[in-house]
Amino acid sequence: MLDGYKSCNVKDVLNLNYLKIPVNRIDVDKYNELVDWCRNQPDLTKGIERTRSGGISLKRDFMNKWDSTPRITRNGNCIGAELLIIMCRDAANGEDLDFFCGRFQIGTFQGAKESEKHIFGRQAYFELKKILEKNNIDLNKYMLPTREQGIKIKKTIQNPMIDIAVGAFPNIIYENAWHIDINSSYPSGIADVIPEMGPIIEKLYQERHTKSINKDILNMSIGFFQSSMIDYKLSYISEHCIRKNNERLSEKAIELIKKGCKILLYNTDGFWFIPAPGLELESSTKLGEFKIDHKNCKLRIKSKGVYEYIENGVYFPVVRGQCELDHIKSRSEWKWGDIYAAGAKVIIFEFIKETGKIGKSYLEDVEV
Repeated sequence: MLDGYKSCNVKDVLNLNYLKIPVNRIDVDKYNELVDWCRNQPDLTKGIERTRSGGISLKRDFMNKWDSTPRITRNGNCIGAELLIIMCRDAANGEDLDFFCGRFQIGTFQGAKESEKHIFGRQAYFELKKILEKNNIDLNKYMLPTREQGIKIKKTIQNPMIDIAVGAFPNIIYENAWHIDINSSYPSGIADVIPEMGPIIEKLYQERHTKSINKDILNMSIGFFQSSMIDYKLSYISEHCIRKNNERLSEKAIELIKKGCKILLYNTDGFWFIPAPGLELESSTKLGEFKIDHKNCKLRIKSKGVYEYIENGVYFPVVRGQCELDHIKSRSEWKWGDIYAAGAKVIIFEFIKETGKIGKSYLEDVEV
């Protein structure tokens, strides 16, 4: 059952580091199949003791155990799960050890192959922390004194700006649509809160094209700053960066409306709009500044999180989340109208606590 999946070496278990346990990204059906397999192994026990930060407690016996853990947003939505298996037992032939130590994840990424190219929250955070330490910046010194303070600030964090604008409508084809966004908007706000980090964030941004991991470090760390794994103690950074982004987008939208533009769709750090005749806008590649990254596009909005556009004859679908169609063909193979296919509905995960398995349903188009 576990053949072919990535695993630690046996020697790694002597000093087990959760972050170094290889990740295998799979779909929901395979995840549930593996959970069933674990449940049916008489010498595997469910339940791995964790530290507060989410690591593995080395003070407890963790061998021949497994656990299934959901990823829950502050709104209570399940956006994925992780299955951890640590197994070392006699093999069937009685000569070798049957060893495996690996993680299996499902989430909102678009297919396992695509997700393998990226790192996510916890790993991105510790990569950033390591880079900062090399530059004599200890992120721990900037943490809030208590967990309670972090929770209080986290509750004030605004939602991302993801919505169809007032006066725009779904299922209509818009011609000559433009898109404007803020370069690395969320991370660009970090230096406002911790000025010492400014040059490091700038360097990561400038090198993001030659070092692909940099983009994930910049984007994914912001979410982890408000994570329970660090007791929410950097949530004030997330709060500032997200609020600043939303304020700047709102201000820019008002500015363009006054110039005669029509706002169509907000998507986190930017928005689509129809420009006023003869509109001229400055576009910058600098960190934290606005740029026009799409022009003269054919755009159709299905819902606030699902749309498609054609630019210079090339088709691009945008679906926030994972859908069944992702497991049939890559989004690079989708065609105009595929966002309306039955298989393109966004999957909602439901964690089943009793079994550790994942149920799934589909988000109604109006909610996406």
